[in-house]
Amino acid sequence: MKMSKVVKGTSILLVTSIIVKVLSAIYRIPFQNIVGNEGFYIYQQVYPIYGLAMTIALSGLPIYISKYVIENQANNKKISELYTIIKIICFSFFCLLFLFAKKIAILMGNVKLTSVVIIAAFTFLVAPSLAMYRGIYQGNLEMKPTAISQLFEQLIRVIIIIVSSLIMINLRFSLYSIGSFAMLGSVIGSFIAFLILRWYRKKYFIENWKLKLPQKETWQDFFKNGLLLMLFVSFLLIFQLIDSFLVSNLLIKGGVSVNKSRVLKGIFDRGQPMIQVGLIFTVVFIQTILPLLSKSYLENKKQEFIFYQNLLYKLLCAVVFPITLGLIVLMPEINWLLFENTEGSSVLSVFAMSVFLMSSIQCFQTVAQSKQKVKKLWLPLLIGILFKLIITYMLVPNIYLYGASIGTVGGLLATNICYLFMQKEKILYFDKLFLQKLKKIILLYSSCLILYQIIMNYFLETRIVASIIAIIGIILNGLLLVYLIIKKDLFTIEEMEIIPFGKKIVKVRSKINAN
Repeated sequence: MKMSKVVKGTSILLVTSIIVKVLSAIYRIPFQNIVGNEGFYIYQQVYPIYGLAMTIALSGLPIYISKYVIENQANNKKISELYTIIKIICFSFFCLLFLFAKKIAILMGNVKLTSVVIIAAFTFLVAPSLAMYRGIYQGNLEMKPTAISQLFEQLIRVIIIIVSSLIMINLRFSLYSIGSFAMLGSVIGSFIAFLILRWYRKKYFIENWKLKLPQKETWQDFFKNGLLLMLFVSFLLIFQLIDSFLVSNLLIKGGVSVNKSRVLKGIFDRGQPMIQVGLIFTVVFIQTILPLLSKSYLENKKQEFIFYQNLLYKLLCAVVFPITLGLIVLMPEINWLLFENTEGSSVLSVFAMSVFLMSSIQCFQTVAQSKQKVKKLWLPLLIGILFKLIITYMLVPNIYLYGASIGTVGGLLATNICYLFMQKEKILYFDKLFLQKLKKIILLYSSCLILYQIIMNYFLETRIVASIIAIIGIILNGLLLVYLIIKKDLFTIEEMEIIPFGKKIVKVRSKINAN
């Protein structure tokens, strides 16, 4: 009964997380279409600050808190100590952002961003309660409150951002006022989520927690485990934050005018929603396979563990890599479809490599997490951040937005290389037959993709045509990839039955092979 409850709750949370991630990516497209590149730049400059608060409230800390609750089920004192630590950290962030908002805006290269930074700061006030409620519910195997609060938070936020921007742009409000109100929508969404979670507290008889002076071991556990989880979840957000402080300023240093630098940064930020959508597939695969990995490791079933680990990396190479290729090749059409023109398409094509590289990092982290060996993973993440900083700083003044894209790709690549060097055990057990099949599939898929793009390029005259080409291209190439995987028997029946919708694909494969 308990296991059934866990599986059902995890499924609800997975579906909701996917919907939330899609909403989080998709709303930026109409928003950019309404406010233009400069308006998008204003919002995206400050968004990483909000994103870091939501990492605390939504994805990073609740996972740590739920584990902490399970381990300290009868110890409310320990849970109160953990709440105090989170409260101290979040309140410190709020004070820093609120009191030094103007200086932070100046460091970002635009003093007019001050009001947007101030509004974003308020998300840190509600973040501790959101994190604690979600973590405690999940620790008690109650996933429904977290799922519903996430969904309503995102829906309210998206509605406020889109509707307010439409009204304000027609009333000729400044782009900075629109940006401030868009960020306010995020704060309101967070507060609504807090009310929903608080309402569920009475239903599930969750005890309230109080501020209590943390002991040394509670601080140590938080910094060893909680902070590392936050770093994993917010890794790309940290890269975005680096871009907020560096890109516009370095473009000006390279000779670009102030206004033009802001427009260019807005164009560069178009890549963020595309990357988020691309990473959804990885999230689904990881959420499906992680419980199986953890279970087989705890039960000391080495061959079973290797099987699931292998399947995760196979999906990375056979699904995520082709998706990344598709995004790179079809970028001009996708860019025009989503953002009204093809500006920055070549820069965004370079940036699109992040989908595969970030997915690879998430796979490494998933395997390490299932083995409960995540403490040694600090170094690769920090090296990746350092590479991002150095490459961006060196290249942006000379090659502009290409430098920012290469900085992100270089940072992620550095992290991947570090992980590979740190592995003491063999991590890939691909047989030669699988590799041969994979090479043929990738070669055929990429050839069709490039050929399609070359032919369709002759018809690329208007946004409507570009949209049709992009949509048809995505559908056709997606179907082609699925067909090739089925036709070449890339995955075994046992592997297919674990993959989401795999059982249906097995039935399709039997029909194809029968013909």
